Amino acid sequence: MWLWTPPSYGVERIPLQAALSELNEAVESYQMGNRPEALQALLSIATTPQYPQTIQQEARIYIGEILYLEGNIDGARDYFLETLMTDADYNIDRFRHPPEICAEFDLVNAQFRQRTPPTTFTASNAQNWVRFAPFGLYQFQQGLNWKGVAYSSLQLGSGISSLVLFNYLSQNPGYNANDTENQQHLERILTIQRTSAVGFYAFWLLGSLDAQKDWQLKSTSTSQNP
Repeated sequence: MWLWTPPSYGVERIPLQAALSELNEAVESYQMGNRPEALQALLSIATTPQYPQTIQQEARIYIGEILYLEGNIDGARDYFLETLMTDADYNIDRFRHPPEICAEFDLVNAQFRQRTPPTTFTASNAQNWVRFAPFGLYQFQQGLNWKGVAYSSLQLGSGISSLVLFNYLSQNPGYNANDTENQQHLERILTIQRTSAVGFYAFWLLGSLDAQKDWQLKSTSTSQNP
């Protein structure tokens, strides 16, 4: 699996011609059948931040090609994916690489674009999790204060009621078999406690569904009126 290499600041860059010469030497070694030596040189280029990005990108493609020919298809796809994540518009040089490598790269490229479609309504996308937050947090954030108060009050009320009754039942775990009045009392308390617990999650779910509906309406409106 590829590892992201952090950018290097204040470090002297390798000149393009010198970097290109090193890349060509590694490629020539690979074409002469010295794959381990070529792979080591290409890995050094791909992971050293002083090399120009264009040279590193080509090195990654050749690494993927060697791995593919060695039967390591997943490893090859990882390097093709790293190339695309570095530059989503990267195009493989079809004159320098065999058809099967180009086809494999195209497959990874297609899968990459399916996983990362263009998005709209970015302000809301950045905080998607808020739609599933409890206590009407989404409604308060969107200025729907009356809904926020309603959902938060209902959740707080049912949640506190459930906790208080649960604590009461914990302190009164049993009853005398002949004391039917106390038995009925505790059973009523248990029913109310369970209902309160269910209510807490039910109001949370209703708030999330309401938030999802509102978010979808705003997202659709934004996409239709850019």
